[in-house]
Amino acid sequence: MFYINGIGSISPQQYGNGYLEKPIEYSGNRISCLRPDYTQYIDPIKLRRMSKLLKMGWLAAKTSLDDAGIEKADAIITGTGMGCFSETERFLLAIYENGEQFLPATPFMQSAHSTIGSQIAMMSACNAYNMTFSHRGFSFETALLDACLQMLESDAKNILVGGIDEIADNQFLFQKRIGRWKQESINNLDLLHSQTNGTISGEGAAYFVMGRERNPNTYAQLKGVHSFSKPQSDEQLRSTTHDFLCRHQLEATDIDLLMLGINGDGRTDTSYHAFREGTFPQATHTYFKHLCGEYPTATAFATWLSSQIMKRQHIPETAIVKQGKKPNYQNLLIYNHYKNDYHSLILLAK
Repeated sequence: MFYINGIGSISPQQYGNGYLEKPIEYSGNRISCLRPDYTQYIDPIKLRRMSKLLKMGWLAAKTSLDDAGIEKADAIITGTGMGCFSETERFLLAIYENGEQFLPATPFMQSAHSTIGSQIAMMSACNAYNMTFSHRGFSFETALLDACLQMLESDAKNILVGGIDEIADNQFLFQKRIGRWKQESINNLDLLHSQTNGTISGEGAAYFVMGRERNPNTYAQLKGVHSFSKPQSDEQLRSTTHDFLCRHQLEATDIDLLMLGINGDGRTDTSYHAFREGTFPQATHTYFKHLCGEYPTATAFATWLSSQIMKRQHIPETAIVKQGKKPNYQNLLIYNHYKNDYHSLILLAK
């Protein structure tokens, strides 16, 4: 069995492990992470050389380690869809603007996807297994699977695993041109009721300390992770979900709470609504992307929120789509798709 024993998040909502009782509202089609006072957590000399994503990643990781009561993990595993995109962009623009001469070294060194995991390892003095997965919409799910395998096949007892992505200015503009984001301004808390094309862009970092043993601080049990591509119909989606639950000795009626990746895009949200009503009509239905926006590793934020729900046995009102009949939540299923290509299921238990 695998347990989530520590959590940490940097998101467009408040920093830390607060509980979103008063979510922050945004207007527009892009929401960005709040910036805590990093000088309280990072040496100012190191801070001036760190990119935005590295600051987010380290603080989310440090928060989860502190929450779990450990100084360093036995392994660090990171999932990121786009990596340090802004640093890659800075370096490529410098090549163009400087005629391939006098190029800045820092953006080049920080442009690799693995820079985030490396930075966390150096700052926490962890010399153990360190892996970064960049599988677009499956990046965080693959990191979770690798963490489970590491605990099964090695001596690792506490593994730091997370998902992190940012949205850079040019990246946002390019994706807006191809219809990825909404053309009109929208309040993020109204996303559930939006039917127009596109969604709102987001970003975030969430890290978890996964362990083999349960302790007094344990948030939830991770029972399973499954990813699959482009189901051809709602029936195939339901069949895949049924097979996944059966592998964990569960039926659809055993799911007390469903966490969905509804993002306000009228072209793809219909699959979420057909899935929830057709497969889990009795469960409590919730969603999360109005709080963090859309990005490849948004399921890391969903796992952070779901972990708190399972521990507290209480759902923030802002996340509820439909209240079910069960007062207690024993099994929670996260279902998300990214661009309707990358579909995933994450199963948590109390």
